[in-house]
Amino acid sequence: MPHTWSRLHEYLGRPPGPVEFAMVRQCADDGLAEADDLDWKEFLPNGRDPQAAAEFAKDVAAMANTRGGLIIYGVSDRPVAFKGIQSADANPDQYAKWVRNLVQPYLAGLELYSLVSDDGSEALFVVDIPASELAPHSVAFDHTKDQAKAQYASVTPYRSGSHTEWMAEHQIARAYADRLARAADWQQAFDDLRDWTAESLEGRGGPDTAWLIIVGRPTRPIPHSAPRLSREAAKAIIDSANNNPVITFQPKTPVLGLLGGGYGYVTVGLNAWVVTNRAREGEQRMREVSVELHHDGSFVFIANLSKRTLRDESALGVGVVNTDAVEHACLDMEALLLQILRTQRIDSPMRVQASVMSEANQPLQYASPDFSGYSLASGSPALPRLRPVTTEVSAGATDEHTKPAAAELAAGILNQFGLGCQLNRYIM
Repeated sequence: MPHTWSRLHEYLGRPPGPVEFAMVRQCADDGLAEADDLDWKEFLPNGRDPQAAAEFAKDVAAMANTRGGLIIYGVSDRPVAFKGIQSADANPDQYAKWVRNLVQPYLAGLELYSLVSDDGSEALFVVDIPASELAPHSVAFDHTKDQAKAQYASVTPYRSGSHTEWMAEHQIARAYADRLARAADWQQAFDDLRDWTAESLEGRGGPDTAWLIIVGRPTRPIPHSAPRLSREAAKAIIDSANNNPVITFQPKTPVLGLLGGGYGYVTVGLNAWVVTNRAREGEQRMREVSVELHHDGSFVFIANLSKRTLRDESALGVGVVNTDAVEHACLDMEALLLQILRTQRIDSPMRVQASVMSEANQPLQYASPDFSGYSLASGSPALPRLRPVTTEVSAGATDEHTKPAAAELAAGILNQFGLGCQLNRYIM
């Protein structure tokens, strides 16, 4: 599937969608630098040069082994400047044949296409490369100049910033281990992340606390060779999500907003950054909220559903579920997920699961708004547990894609209490 969210979209502030000629032209004119997922090439590959096939296959495999991306012909890289190509000179069938013959294992999802200006006078050629689930891909090439004494070697390339490097033995071994893990252990990794999170919450909120846990994991995690998320980028994801109108329009019961405005601070987690408002010492005076942003594109969003809900917070023997907090957290997840997809340029669907757990295996009971705050449902039996709710969001998601996902999660939780989800009243 062609990229619908790329470095070009991010730079131009464009929503997800197909790559367009005008987008490439603007980025070239602005001098957008190359990166691990963007490679400028001035000239088309020479089909009469035997070395051109190996060079092309190497560049394609390197991106497939990293995070995928775009190789764009018709733009010079030093300095970055638009040059254009003759569209008739591009030979996508030949280029695809080179990849089929030289790249192992087979690389699925490769897209090759021309982009032409509105008046037809200028053209570019795009090689659109997915982040491959079958990585690592190796390239076989003849390293001799005498065709009569051809000797083929196999190398495994990857992108390091704007350059292509060769994987060392330990990197290749780890890449193969990652491939096996993707194929056999994706669900286990998802379950482990959720279960570990649930275990880490034990004893943090008191006997009558209920926690909302939302876990998201891309179906094709970002590989280890891709650049890691920085502390500044992790905080920027939270701040940008909090500027989404979905969150700023909410009238009460903030959730993700409790990590903004100086309340949240960033700490180091296990292969992740953790943004939390948890009190370092003493009593937690506000609703505890935290977000884990993992380097492989996974995330965890945790919210205390009980804090600051009932006027009398003495022991009740149930985990208190604030219905507004559930709805608002699912809406906040929408804004958070969009920002994660775009910042980390995730190019595979994100599977998301929401679950509610209570401290000390207490039953769960909902608290709904009344004339002066919230009160427990009168005469409604407490539930021993709630079933997890799962949805999936595409890589090129927009607000229109994530709204149904947020509604599905909130309704799936609240309807287990026999409530109709009113999520749409909060969406502009």
